[in-house]
Amino acid sequence: MVSSHRIRLDLRCGLLIRHCEVTDRVGRRTAVVERRLVSMADPHLLALELSCVPLNWSGRLALRIGLDGRVVDDETVEDRLLANRHLELVDQGGDDGGGLWLRVRTVQSQVTVAMAARCQISGTAQDPDWMHGGVPGSPEAQVTVTVEQGSRTTIEKVVSVFTSRDRAISEPALAARRAAADAPGFDDLLVAQRAAWEPLWHRGAVTVRDEGGSSTVLDLHLFHLLQVASPHIVELDAGLGARGLHGEGYRGHVFWDASFAYPVLNLRFPAVSRALVAYRTRRLPEARRAAAEAGHQGAMFPWQSGSDGRDETPALLFNPRSGRWMPDRSRFERHVGLAVAYDAWQHWQVTGDLEFVAGPGAELIFEVARFFASVASWGDGLGRFSIAGVVGPDEFHDGYPWSDDPGVVDNAYTNVMASWLLWRAGELFERLAAQHRSETAERLGVDGAEVARWDSISRGLNVPFHDGVISQFAGYERLEPFDLDTYRDRYGTIGRLDLILDAEGDTVRRYQVGKQADVLMLLYLLSAEELRTLFGRMGYALEPETIRRTVDYYARRVTHGSTLSSVVHSWVLSRADRRGSWRYLQEAFTSDVADTQGGTTREGVHLGAMAGTVDILERCYTGMEVRDETLWFDPLLPDELAGLQFNVLFRGCEIAVDVEGRRLRLEAADGRANSVTVMVSGTPVVLHPGRVTEIDLENTE
Repeated sequence: MVSSHRIRLDLRCGLLIRHCEVTDRVGRRTAVVERRLVSMADPHLLALELSCVPLNWSGRLALRIGLDGRVVDDETVEDRLLANRHLELVDQGGDDGGGLWLRVRTVQSQVTVAMAARCQISGTAQDPDWMHGGVPGSPEAQVTVTVEQGSRTTIEKVVSVFTSRDRAISEPALAARRAAADAPGFDDLLVAQRAAWEPLWHRGAVTVRDEGGSSTVLDLHLFHLLQVASPHIVELDAGLGARGLHGEGYRGHVFWDASFAYPVLNLRFPAVSRALVAYRTRRLPEARRAAAEAGHQGAMFPWQSGSDGRDETPALLFNPRSGRWMPDRSRFERHVGLAVAYDAWQHWQVTGDLEFVAGPGAELIFEVARFFASVASWGDGLGRFSIAGVVGPDEFHDGYPWSDDPGVVDNAYTNVMASWLLWRAGELFERLAAQHRSETAERLGVDGAEVARWDSISRGLNVPFHDGVISQFAGYERLEPFDLDTYRDRYGTIGRLDLILDAEGDTVRRYQVGKQADVLMLLYLLSAEELRTLFGRMGYALEPETIRRTVDYYARRVTHGSTLSSVVHSWVLSRADRRGSWRYLQEAFTSDVADTQGGTTREGVHLGAMAGTVDILERCYTGMEVRDETLWFDPLLPDELAGLQFNVLFRGCEIAVDVEGRRLRLEAADGRANSVTVMVSGTPVVLHPGRVTEIDLENTE
């Protein structure tokens, strides 16, 4: 029986500490302290240290260690209903003392994964007796020692992990066994761990001055992001899964959630964000194949991407409320390709990495632009281009209630972002140096005529309106109103209203209600100025009143069934309703800590929402954006927020940012030869290396 149990996570160095007291069936009490780490200094190493102190007894103590290759995916209902065992045993064994090794292979991709463990006993224990055992797929070692009451016995387990995809190795099991044998002890690993985390926190931390305890949760969010999107992935072919590495939700598939993390990474760890964009560029061949099979040109990225970029989006979704499978049409969320291209563009804007954007970045942007130009068709009745058969970010409306065809027509978010992409792709083509442009044209077959067609489609895409607001899609006004309050009273959490209504024999497609922000995503990704310019190119006047009405209209019609929704709504309300923005930010802060989605956090954290909370504080509340290859600031903090402090890296220049009330303090790092000019509330400000520049924001208005 466990009579006490306490867990503490040291975020600054990634150390998990567990304290507990255990009482056995005959009343013997033992205090146990466990420390764990996954090395940031050496990505192949993990370590565990377990200390036991007999409190009221002396005698023989048995400690058992092992490696487990029999793991299955069983955290979700779907996992338990489907094939969920993904590893097959190759071989296993034990070495003298407490050495163990295990080699398994993934069932589908045939990747070999090898683990090796080295164990060591220390303390006052006497007469250690080692035995090896276990079952196929899970080798074990047991050591029995003599212990005295009040004395401490410590067992240390250091594990190394290698795969057949690792570089500079002969064979994974051999590499793992050598690394485990050569690895330092736990204390030395911890010293290296602290040293490896220190620069990550220096560049990544955000200091929040408020009374609500936001700093602690924010640090937790940053910790999760940094341990997944660490500098170690720069040399890997790794995508950013929606649930990070912390659970089995979505089976590790890559969605568009990375778009919510890129802004944080671009401004802190540009090499990491470049590696993540490169992950997408390597999957262009599969995206081209998907587009061709669908009868289109260019590259069509899938909603859920697997290891080689194939579409892994399931065709069915299990509804636990009804016990039935229902159709899943999320594969028609073509806007994921727009997010991929947007991420590549933003990486260039922040980093100035012309080499990348002129090469694989341009290829990615052009191919996605080519796809959306291909799916846009001219409507004689509209006198504009139209895009049909798509699902927007909302997800609930995967078709019309009066039609069996999948998708909707002219989803406003998809059309406007497609217009943005075609505009930017043409701009990029013109801005590339002549030699790069000729190489690109030769390689991709892009020429002036195609770019001119992109421009024509960009200007002519249809955006539907109704009642003075931007319509989520054509025909949205024909849907029925819905009483969300009644369903909240009846069910409590209604984020997955689609499952609730399906269990009732109804469909969410009938109603004016959304799972998450859809139209409002435009205001999240694009500044009001850029959006007005874009709408002007499309032949529409986007008045401030139209934006306000659109925000109010959809804010009343959303269930927030995605953790990303609170992030977007916090951003959108940051200028017009600062108190409402802060409230939504607090909801985003608690989404995983309090598991507000009703049990989904156990399937893995929501990495996009975690990164989004950092981004709101860093870019949204400071009005920081990169526009025309210049860094802009226009701070406006909520009343609940006294100040912010953080570092950003813009085009090779590290800038310390400190906002407090109506004061902005900027300092460019010393050691830079040239000054850098930024824009503060529309006024140019020159930052000299090593000097602090303080701006009174009241005098800039």
